[in-house]
Amino acid sequence: FFFLMIRRPPRSTQSRSSAASDVYKRQILQIVGVFQILNCFSEENYDTLVSNITQYCSKLLKKNEQCIAVLQCTHLFLNQHYRNEARAFECFKKCLKIAQTCLKSNIKNLNLYVSILNKFLFFLSAGVEAVHLDDIQTCINLINEKIEEFKSSNSDNVESVMRYLANTSTYVQEKKNSGAQHFVEINMPQYS
Repeated sequence: FFFLMIRRPPRSTQSRSSAASDVYKRQILQIVGVFQILNCFSEENYDTLVSNITQYCSKLLKKNEQCIAVLQCTHLFLNQHYRNEARAFECFKKCLKIAQTCLKSNIKNLNLYVSILNKFLFFLSAGVEAVHLDDIQTCINLINEKIEEFKSSNSDNVESVMRYLANTSTYVQEKKNSGAQHFVEINMPQYS
């Protein structure tokens, strides 16, 4: 019944346009936010509904929006009411695959890897065992490989992505300094 909440954009907007995609993206993110806190469904019904939401997220028009929406869906599988680490990790794998496709088409999409890295770190600090240091390090290594090309891309968001990456690096360093066991082995340079 929640899919009745997804309304179509105004008739004056073409269904495959960017404005329509923005409408769908906002609605999906709102639904994901609501489902994170719902606890009135049986486990079977919840699993069916969140699977449908995740599938819908992977059908957004723009690949970069697909990646962010599916990344948000990881919270549907790892929250205070429901925990399915295998399904959450499937979302991560799908995000990495989408991000790789986006990065091949445009270096400006490096921010997707930074977002995925942050989500990995979030769940690592929450103690989710499905998050492995190898996955985090692979993400960091890929960012390091592409960072110079990204900086010279004249993208509008270079400064904000670099600031986001610097904040992430600072967070990792602070966790290491505080003795957080999971963060000790992460090899991440300082970005500026």
